[in-house]
Amino acid sequence: MTVSYTDDVQWQHGDIALLSADGVRLRVPLKLQSSSATLRQAPPQSLVRAPANASTLRAFLSLAATKTYTLSKWEDALPLLRLLKAWDAPPLRDVVFESVRAALDTQFSLGAFVLAAVGDSPALARDVIQSALDRRWGWSGAGTPNFPVLDPAGWPAYMHTVCPGTWAYALARAWQLTREAESNDEGELLGSIFERVLIRARNPPPKVVGGDDATWTEGEWCLLSADGVRFRVPAYRLLSLSPVFRDMVSVGTGSPDLEFTDLEIESAQVLRLLLHFLTEGNLSPSNNDRNAVEYTLDGVHALVLFLRKWQAGPTLNHVLLQVERAATRGECCALRAFMVAAAVEDAALLSALVAKHDAFFPASETDGTVGKTVWDPSGWPLAMWALCSPRYAAAAARAWGETCRSSARGRDFPRAFRQWLEV
Repeated sequence: MTVSYTDDVQWQHGDIALLSADGVRLRVPLKLQSSSATLRQAPPQSLVRAPANASTLRAFLSLAATKTYTLSKWEDALPLLRLLKAWDAPPLRDVVFESVRAALDTQFSLGAFVLAAVGDSPALARDVIQSALDRRWGWSGAGTPNFPVLDPAGWPAYMHTVCPGTWAYALARAWQLTREAESNDEGELLGSIFERVLIRARNPPPKVVGGDDATWTEGEWCLLSADGVRFRVPAYRLLSLSPVFRDMVSVGTGSPDLEFTDLEIESAQVLRLLLHFLTEGNLSPSNNDRNAVEYTLDGVHALVLFLRKWQAGPTLNHVLLQVERAATRGECCALRAFMVAAAVEDAALLSALVAKHDAFFPASETDGTVGKTVWDPSGWPLAMWALCSPRYAAAAARAWGETCRSSARGRDFPRAFRQWLEV
C-alpha cells in the first residue's frame, strides 16, 4: 500500500520518520528518540504513524530538542500533552507542567486544570485549585460572570466537552463537600478531598464476572455478555426484539450463539435488565420490585444504547415511554432520565425533563447528593460526568448557573437550556 505525504520543510534528516495525521512526514534524529519510550522502540528507517497533526509533532520535536516550553494558550498545549501521554514521555510532560504552573499567576485559566487531567497530574491539578480559590469569572471570561471559578455551576463548556469526566466529577464533588466543611485552610482541604474522590472514582470495586446466569438457564439461544456471563434465552424473545437477530437465523443454520464485546453497553447487567424488561414490561431491576413506585434507572442509559445499536426500535420506544412516564410522575430521578434521553437525543423527553426545574435527588440515589437539586453540577453523580453527552450536560450546567438565583426559574431554566444547546 502506497502512503502519500509531503515532507516537512524543517525536520528532513533523521533515523526514523513520523507521519502526521494530516499527511506530513517529519524525520527524527537518533538523539531525540530517547525522549519517548515509543520512539526508542521504533526500528531504524521505520515510519511511525502519529496520533497528532503536523503542528503538534513540530511542537513535540522542538520540546524534545530544547527541553523548554512556553505556554501561550492552554488549548495549544492540549494536543501536545495527549501525544506525550500516548508516547510515554514523562520528562517532557514535566517540562510542560512547569510552564503551566509558571503561567497560573499571570494568565490563569481553568483550562490549566484540563491540562492537568489530560496529562494525568493530580499534583498540577492541586496547584490549579490553590491558584483559583479567590478568583471569579469576569464578564469577558468563559464562565458565568461573578461565579467562583471553581463552582461547577459557572464552569465554561470546555469543562464538560474537553475535561475527562472523572476529573471534572472529582473537582465538582470536592467543591460541594468543602462548602459543607469548616477549615482554616480551604485550599489544602479542597485539594486533599479532590485527590481522595479522584482515586475512588478511578479505582471502582472489581466486578465479579464470568459463569452462567442464575435465572436465564434454558433456551435455544446462548448469549455471552462482554464480561463473560452466559444467558440461555428462548428464541422468540430475541426474534421479536430485532430484525438483526431475525436475519442471523435466516442466513445461518440453527440458533446462533452471540458473543457481545462492548463492556459499556453489552455487560451482564444490561442483558439482565433487557431480558427482565422483555419479560416483565418494566425497568425495575428485580422481580421483587415489579410494583415499585420508583425506578432507579441503573443501567437504562446503557440499555437504550444497546437497543439502538441492535436496531430494536419498538422496544427502545417502549423504554423511553416508561422513562418519560416515571419522570413525569416523580417516580425516578430526573437527572438519570435526562441521561437516558440525551443518549438517544430524544428532544421531547429532554424538554419535559428540564421543565422540572425544582427536581431533587431521591432517597434511592446511590451517587448523586440526596436532597440536592439535580441540576446543580456540584451534586452530579460520576455517571453524569463520564457518560452523558457533553453537549447536553454543558447546556444543563450553564443554564443552571445562569438561572439558579432567578425568581422565575421555572420559566428561565428551560429557556436557557435551549439557548445553550444552540451555542
